[in-house]
Amino acid sequence: MSLVHGQAYTIVNTATNTVIDLSGNDNVTVQGYQNNSGYSNQKWVALVAGNGWTFKNVRTGTFLTLQNYCGGSSSRVVSGNIPVVWSLTANAAANTYTVTLPLLSSPLVLDLDSSNAANGTAILAFTPTGNANQIWKFVTS
Repeated sequence: MSLVHGQAYTIVNTATNTVIDLSGNDNVTVQGYQNNSGYSNQKWVALVAGNGWTFKNVRTGTFLTLQNYCGGSSSRVVSGNIPVVWSLTANAAANTYTVTLPLLSSPLVLDLDSSNAANGTAILAFTPTGNANQIWKFVTS
């Protein structure tokens, strides 16, 4: 499966089956959360951007982006008005991807912090490890 431009997806972590959720408390915090099946804050529209993708939240129209990234091995992923372009690398497991920030000198990947299944767990851009907490499944919403 490849993503479809303009299609909404629920982005599911393969380590925990939690999803990427935009907090309704501030509409900025991006977190791992139990799947609430249909809530618009857990749906992200995939949009082609050059050779990559941006992900726009269905509820707010804001994008997955980075919070104050100044280099280093990790940064908190948040929702904001300035999109970040991500690249997708298909994995051996069907319909799963590693989501990478390719334009950095040392690429970072989308990561569920410490494979923690608790609601509210930080989503990071982190140094690639290949672990399941850095592998994501895109489920059509």
